[in-house]
Amino acid sequence: MRERLQKCEADAIKYRQEKEDVTANLKSVEAVKEFLVTKVRDTEKVVKEKDEEMKRVKSKALTDQEVITFLDEKVKRLEKEVNDFKSNEHATRKEAHDMVSKNEKKVVVLTDMLRFERQQISANEKEWKAAKKVLIKEVKNCRARIVALEAEYEGCLQQNSQLKQGLLSFSQPGSPGKKSLKFR
Repeated sequence: MRERLQKCEADAIKYRQEKEDVTANLKSVEAVKEFLVTKVRDTEKVVKEKDEEMKRVKSKALTDQEVITFLDEKVKRLEKEVNDFKSNEHATRKEAHDMVSKNEKKVVVLTDMLRFERQQISANEKEWKAAKKVLIKEVKNCRARIVALEAEYEGCLQQNSQLKQGLLSFSQPGSPGKKSLKFR
């Protein structure tokens, strides 16, 4: 009877030890689970912020595209005006030569008018060329930013997916043994 009692006490001590081990394992798994849930929530928040930033960038890109379209139309109109001025210049020169014989003063006035028109054309050409350069630089900067944001977004999605898979592997009942997580 004593042997049986000692055996029962030994079994009870063994079961208490196993219970303590299982309880400690359960607490550590719960702590890891809580940490990972917090990490997933933080990552989802970052992804949401990046999505909002991408929407703002896309909106800016759309606005920039509208500005570019407007400026392209303006450039075409100015080029047409330049061509019109060039064709008018030829007619004006012919008319000026005809007028030389009639009136020297009228030729001087027409020459001054022609010089003024050329200055206006030159000023307009310089203005749209400078605006075009600025817009090209801005578009290049926007495109580079979009590429960087897309890469960062993909990285966040991949990390989020890995964290979810890690959580799912811990939360599955009947998963054998301890599993180790790899974090990047």
